[in-house]
Parts: sequence; C-alpha cells; structure tokens
Amino acid sequence: MGLLRVNGLLDVRQLWPTGSSDADTLHVKLRGARPFAFAADGTGKPRATDAFVGAYVRVKGRKEPVIGKGGVLRVRLQGVDAPELHYRPASRLPELRQAYAESATRAMAEHLRRSFGRDLLECRLETRVAEPNDVFDMYARFIGDVLITHDGHALNLNQWLVEQGWALPSFYNSMTNEEIRQLTELTERARAARTGVWKRGGYTTTLKELDRALTYRKPGSVPQADAGPLILPKLFRRQYMWWDERTRGTTRAATLREYLLEPVPSKRDKFVDARKFLADGAKAPVHDLGEAIRSDNRLGLRPEWIVFLEAEANLCGPDGKIVRAW
Repeated sequence: MGLLRVNGLLDVRQLWPTGSSDADTLHVKLRGARPFAFAADGTGKPRATDAFVGAYVRVKGRKEPVIGKGGVLRVRLQGVDAPELHYRPASRLPELRQAYAESATRAMAEHLRRSFGRDLLECRLETRVAEPNDVFDMYARFIGDVLITHDGHALNLNQWLVEQGWALPSFYNSMTNEEIRQLTELTERARAARTGVWKRGGYTTTLKELDRALTYRKPGSVPQADAGPLILPKLFRRQYMWWDERTRGTTRAATLREYLLEPVPSKRDKFVDARKFLADGAKAPVHDLGEAIRSDNRLGLRPEWIVFLEAEANLCGPDGKIVRAW
C-alpha cells in the first residue's frame, strides 16, 4: 500500500454560509506544475506522477474528468460523513438538510480562519492506495485526508471534524485498520464529551418521519440555531429516496428497512461489522444495511461499527483504458 500526496489550495469561502460546500466535500485547486506524487511503500520519497492528467470516471453514463476546470479537484473527506447540507435524490425535488449541517460547516470555517488567519490555505491531500484506479470514487471525487500546515499550526480536517463531533464516522473497506481505529477513538472521545452532534437531542438511532420542511438555505442566508435530532446521513439519504418512491408509487415498502431490502442492487448498501473487519478483513461476513435496522425502527449498530463496501469505480485515461500504472 503506497501513499499519494497532492499539493493544493483550499479556499475557506466555499463553506456555507459564504459558499455552498458542506463540511465533508470540498473543492481544492491543484498547486504546482506536477501536484501529484506517489511513494510506493508509503514511507519513501514520493515521485511526481501524471497518471491523472486527462483521466475520467463514467458518472451516470457521461465522462466526468477527475481534474475539473481551472485545475480543481472535488474532494470527499475519507472516513467521515457530516450532516447533509443539501441533498435530493432527483433534480425535481427540493434540497433537504439535516440538523447541525449548517453548524458543522460554520464551525469548520471559523476554526480555519481562527487557526490560520486567512481564507486561502495551502493544503496537502493524502490517501493510501495501491494504484491510480483506487483514488477516485464513483462520482469522480478524490477520497482522502485534507491536511493544512501553516506558521507552526498543523491540522487534519478529517480528524478534527470527528473529534469535535461535527461529523460521524463513515468507514469503507478501502480504508486501513489504522485509519479506522484512529477515527473510532476520536468518535468515542466526542461522544463522551457530548460535543457537536453528540449533544443531548442530537444524534439518534430512531428513524423518525422525514422532515421536508428542513430545506437547504442558499449562501448568504443568516445563520440560525439548527440543533435537533439527526440520523446517520447515509440513512437520511436513503430515507429521502424511499419517500420519493412511495410518493410516486414505485415502491410498496412500508418501512425503510423493507425498502433497503428490496431486490434492487442499487438500494442494497453492503457492509461488514467493523469489529469483524478489523480481525478478519475480507473474510468478514457481508450484510445489507437494512438488516441493521431493528423491528422497533432503530439502527442497531453504532456508526463506527459499520464498514461499507466500496462501490466499483473505474478511472480511465484518455485512451479509455483503466489507469493502473503510476
């Protein structure tokens, strides 16, 4: 397993309410003539690579370049899932948000400005991978950690979000045991301190009716208190999908559990128990997310006990072939 490093520039103004970005998905502008560098053993000196120049991922049938206009990467922070700021399963639907979504983005923006004293921050992206095809997800987003170092201050954004309680852990089988254990420890620390979403009345395992009045408020909106109950963000997204399909009559599922267990591959989020994954790796039994919802309509597992199986995504070069060489 090697280490890929990417030099970039993070603009704090993209975060809500000055921008539209939420806490766990950011835009980072590449910095330097050759910003990507890979160390095959994860410890040696990284060597510059051009493996991602002209590369793309097919997203819903279209070619989505992984390097966007102006040399910008869309970055999904690995191992974390912040409350949803704006989500809708179809373009005709309103964008909904969860409680604490606005607070999480504001808290991160304020912390960055307070720690580094400016909006434009040099940063480094890091991810542990074996080959270029492992770097981007099915939505053409770079998956990794965002690290900022300036004037003696060092910050790992992924870890900060979890430790402060502004994001829930969201593990995938592409992560290392060390990464999972580290974020699990930070989650336990935030839960014990009742900070962020772990405050009383915040995170809940109870799946309540979808609140369609809690809509996305565009940039420039005046911040307001947004505390309240919230469920696992992935379940929130699936709950909105279920509500939409019930409204259109395309599902007969009476509960979210039934919906997630319907024989439709796109609805069946696969996971393994993190405790089994850490011990047995790929041999750990695989379950459907719907199985984790109990008969009393509650999620029966802590977020840090769930390791989702990564959906397949192929990184293709200009020649249309999967990129495997650095």
